[in-house]
Amino acid sequence: MFLREAGVGVAINSLAEGERLRFAQTGLTIVYGFNGSGKSGYARLLRRSVNARRDVEIHRDGFDKDTSKAQDARVVYDVEGGATQVWRMGAEHSAELAQVRFYDSECGRTYVDLASAAA
Repeated sequence: MFLREAGVGVAINSLAEGERLRFAQTGLTIVYGFNGSGKSGYARLLRRSVNARRDVEIHRDGFDKDTSKAQDARVVYDVEGGATQVWRMGAEHSAELAQVRFYDSECGRTYVDLASAAA
């Protein structure tokens, strides 16, 4: 499986509608930028779509006064055989995306907390 992109539809953090985070077909994709540039927003979207140890809330755009907009985002990925698939926010997790692991400091704390509680 290959992740192609994470795309923003409407009301996802302060990310601009239509923005996309594209992933390299080979190697490692590194996401970096200034504070407030959208790194965490994309991380929350990816965490929601794949297999993460701890889920998070995907915030609305705090600067948008129109709270009636339904949140919309997608993750585009390819499966073996070349079939392109799209996961949309709010949909059930796909078997293919469940194979992807997401790790950040919050997930790390979850592992430590669970290990400590079990001991």
